[in-house]
Amino acid sequence: MYYKKEYNNNEYRGKRSFDGKFGRRKPHAILPPPSILRAYDEISEGAADRLIEMAEYEQSHRHEWENEALVAYGKSHRLGQVCGVFVAMGVLAASLYASEILKDNMLAMAIAVSGFVSMMVSTIFAAKNKRYEMRVRRPYSERKWHNNEEEETKEE
Repeated sequence: MYYKKEYNNNEYRGKRSFDGKFGRRKPHAILPPPSILRAYDEISEGAADRLIEMAEYEQSHRHEWENEALVAYGKSHRLGQVCGVFVAMGVLAASLYASEILKDNMLAMAIAVSGFVSMMVSTIFAAKNKRYEMRVRRPYSERKWHNNEEEETKEE
């Protein structure tokens, strides 16, 4: 049966699943295979159509949610850049204050170096995180468990 098959293959163990957790990957599809849709239609007339409508609604809802998330991410990114500029200006002002008013060049240098080093470390970590988030993912049709699912439906 489609839903009861367990993937005990070693190729799925210890790899990250799509939600970022380690463990077995289980097949995920919006709709069940056609054989199961036919079985639903035999049990209740129009059940397959209702399932397809539900999947279409879920997909449109997900697209709306993802668009909202992208807009929020863009605003957050812009806010981070603005705050970074203000922090840089604050570090520069504190360094100039220590140098010109307090006449302590060592303190001014320490403030400037520590402020800009911390900003560079933050930028490096942000770039590394963004690179991980933007990595290329294989489409569903190229994933091994998706191909196994198609083979199962052909056998039935």
